[in-house]
Amino acid sequence: MVNVKILGISTSVRHANTEIAVKWAMESAAELPGVETEFVSLAGKTIYPCNNCYRCLNSEADNPCPAYDDDFREICLKMIEPDGIIVGANVDFQTAGVLFHIFKSRLMSLEMNRKVGPEALRNKVFGCIAVGGSPYNGINTAQQYMIMWAIQNDMHVVGCGPDKGITCGGFLGAGGATFLVKGCARIFRGRGPLLPNTPAEKEAIKEDEACFLQCQALGKRVAETAKVIKAGFDTVPPEEMHWQKGPVKIGGYDFGQKQR
Repeated sequence: MVNVKILGISTSVRHANTEIAVKWAMESAAELPGVETEFVSLAGKTIYPCNNCYRCLNSEADNPCPAYDDDFREICLKMIEPDGIIVGANVDFQTAGVLFHIFKSRLMSLEMNRKVGPEALRNKVFGCIAVGGSPYNGINTAQQYMIMWAIQNDMHVVGCGPDKGITCGGFLGAGGATFLVKGCARIFRGRGPLLPNTPAEKEAIKEDEACFLQCQALGKRVAETAKVIKAGFDTVPPEEMHWQKGPVKIGGYDFGQKQR
């Protein structure tokens, strides 16, 4: 059996719809044998943006970004171990929400740190989830932004379909809307949306069956692809690869972290 670990991260500032969607994906991934999952929410965490001090170049491996004494260190280190990562973000002004941007900026320390090295996220499988208020506004652009970040880190991006007729395929990732078509109709008819931060609004994504199915498919795609990639590295001889597992030297520096 090929055992893998999948990390799910909700980058929303709230314990609400985005968090629910990521948990759906994680529960689905865990249904495959040999899959361990862990969920992390950034809601309520104190994470400051990168200030370009470049102290990460000479920091210790267990503290890649020493610029601030905040909650980033704990979550950052969790990203090195797993074989796959699923990131959920709320849609904000046509892109991923502000907390994803802040967290992403600090993750540069994983690339710059000489003791962790640029391969810290390399070859991990990546899947994204975007949750917006409306199905017509910003879900795809938020997904594109998250995918660009993953590709920059040499991760393997997967979508969520087609999945045996459950989803039709063609998705950049999983996506959901808290207003849905019915909710948008409420606004257009002058009845107003769900009131923000009410219990009903925080769980409105549960009415989006399409999002639920997409998250289920995405979780399994990330997990199964991580298994295939991990098995491949254990099978293909190092001499047949350029970016094989093991310590590497780049620019004269010895990055002693195993590649994945």
